[in-house]
Amino acid sequence: LGDRLLSTLDRNHLASMFHAVVLIELAGFAFSWLATRGDGVRPKRRQPPVLLVLRRYHPGAVLWAGAAAGFGLGLPTIFLTRYAAELHIPKLAVFFWIYAPTAFVTRMLIRQLPQRWGVRPMVLCGMTSLSLGTLSFLLVKTEWQFVFPAVLIGIAHAFVFPAAVAGGSGAFPLRYRGLGTTLVLAMFDIGNLIGMPAVGEMVYWYGKMGLPDYPATFVTASAAIFATGAAYTWFSREGRTG
Repeated sequence: LGDRLLSTLDRNHLASMFHAVVLIELAGFAFSWLATRGDGVRPKRRQPPVLLVLRRYHPGAVLWAGAAAGFGLGLPTIFLTRYAAELHIPKLAVFFWIYAPTAFVTRMLIRQLPQRWGVRPMVLCGMTSLSLGTLSFLLVKTEWQFVFPAVLIGIAHAFVFPAAVAGGSGAFPLRYRGLGTTLVLAMFDIGNLIGMPAVGEMVYWYGKMGLPDYPATFVTASAAIFATGAAYTWFSREGRTG
């Protein structure tokens, strides 16, 4: 929406954007309250130490996939603007208009696949699509060509995000399922926390070495995602996650 709302940027446009964000957050709060207002308060039970629970029910290699997915899915939101500027592409709307609907529609279409395939094949499909999507940024020369990475990364999001959450939380008994979900979501955040500064350093140092900075970075990031997917494939063969 930024291309539409902020094409002629001034202070009033910025204020309008943040006001809209506040209204959306308030609406989310209202819907959350409505969705949970009938829930009773569960009686407190004695809880073992969190580290003991994590050690006992550790979900294994699927956490690596979660971190790699957080890294790959977060990369466009941070670096796409600068990459487009380097290519002299003034707008990014095509990428985000395609990415979000692709992820949503794909998720609806494959909603039965986790029960048929299991977690492991879903994660592998998602990681492969994410690796290819990251690599496909090299194909972009004009605005409409952002369709290629948008479709592939949208498909990756639909596959890997719910599968990784299911694989991680499913390793825990029902009583601790929330802890398992939190653990996987934390791994997505760790992927962002470590990956985004690393990508920034790659862009800088590849440029210093005389290499094409963003193309070399996308190749490296794609290879890292693919390598993580391969490692997950190997180490999850006898694991509990797929």
